[in-house]
Amino acid sequence: DLMGNPEVKDVFLKRSAIVHEIRSFFHGRGYVEVETPAMQAIPGGAAAQPFKTFHNALGCDFYLRIALELYHKRLLVGGIDKLFEIGKNFRNEGLSRRHNPEFTMLEAYCAFGDYESMMETVQSLICHVANQVLGTLKVTLRKQTAVRKAITDAREALGALEISAQKALEIPRLDARFLGRDPVPSHTDIAVKLAEALKELERVEAKLKQGGDVSLLAQEARRVLENFAEYSLTFGFDHDQVQEVAMAQEKFVQALTVPDIDLTPNWKRARYKDLVKEKAGADWFDISPAERRQRAHDLGAEIGKEYEDFEVTGAVFEKLIEPTLIQPTFVTHLPKELVPLAKLSPDDPTTVEVLECCINGQEIAPGYTEQNDPIAQRNTLEHQAGGEQQKLDEDFLVALEHGMPPAGGIGIGIDRLCMMLLGQESIRDVILFPQLKPK
Repeated sequence: DLMGNPEVKDVFLKRSAIVHEIRSFFHGRGYVEVETPAMQAIPGGAAAQPFKTFHNALGCDFYLRIALELYHKRLLVGGIDKLFEIGKNFRNEGLSRRHNPEFTMLEAYCAFGDYESMMETVQSLICHVANQVLGTLKVTLRKQTAVRKAITDAREALGALEISAQKALEIPRLDARFLGRDPVPSHTDIAVKLAEALKELERVEAKLKQGGDVSLLAQEARRVLENFAEYSLTFGFDHDQVQEVAMAQEKFVQALTVPDIDLTPNWKRARYKDLVKEKAGADWFDISPAERRQRAHDLGAEIGKEYEDFEVTGAVFEKLIEPTLIQPTFVTHLPKELVPLAKLSPDDPTTVEVLECCINGQEIAPGYTEQNDPIAQRNTLEHQAGGEQQKLDEDFLVALEHGMPPAGGIGIGIDRLCMMLLGQESIRDVILFPQLKPK
């Protein structure tokens, strides 16, 4: 793939540049880069299924880490006030367009910070990376992806006409006098025109890959289809067949309406509950859990029978709201049940001081005011652990008892950040060796 497709290689060269600029950004702000264990006796810092292994020398089980967080907070206790790490996490879960079991994560913590200061950090970091690697804060690659898809659809429409033209050869052609029009073009003529149109589309696609003007190239591709559609009528294609080409033309118009991602500060902010109310009704948090479950189902949110009430609300946000947040948006003040490692909001004890940075319809970076009260932290972790389901990390709680300074923390999925900045539709397209089933 790398040998045959220069644009694929370019994606990974830019990914390397993105990671380099992330390190430069944090070093410039006085952060210390640290390394923490990838094999842990107790996996913590997130709610996820870990991979399990056995340590022969120690004679006990270990787990590949699912998050970096709890070890970073130990370092805050130890006196490292500003730290970050870029490392691999592992979660024994399904694969999808946005998920890979092994993924790269950035986490950063700053003593005496909070969720507000971490919002500034996220915004400044992403703007710095975009400027340095892309040279702009307007990410047009999302539109470019839509135009490429329109080109693929246009090729398919022309391919369908080519099959029809081949079949037409098998039917004796009527004399032009009975058709009441000029002689029908020969198969050779239509084949030449098809080849010319497909070649023009390939040329447009090549210019797109080289960074040409997306809008001008989309209009050029549309004109190619218009010219061919007009000519194809004289060959005797039926209305439905020509309509396929017309629909392909329309997809270029639709592709041009896809908005660019504008990373220019100041990014939009919205409270989690307000967004849910806009989508699910102003009375969402006042009705009974049973009514919420039914309404979520009616809205089309996928919810399981075992979902707790707060998970139903979470499903509404994740399935129906998050995909609509294309422009950079900080969603704040999430329900406390969703983030047990964050501090409660003083103005609403049912929520925590949390941010979720959403861009291009997916979460890019969560962050929050860290919980540093060892008693409150033990209570929330015991509630999250649910008896035998997850062990408490007693070493972490003992560390908190020694005194962790107030702090803010963030996590950014490097793979998703690269997807957004480099205009890739699947996480596999930004990972050199994505997880695949062995042959």
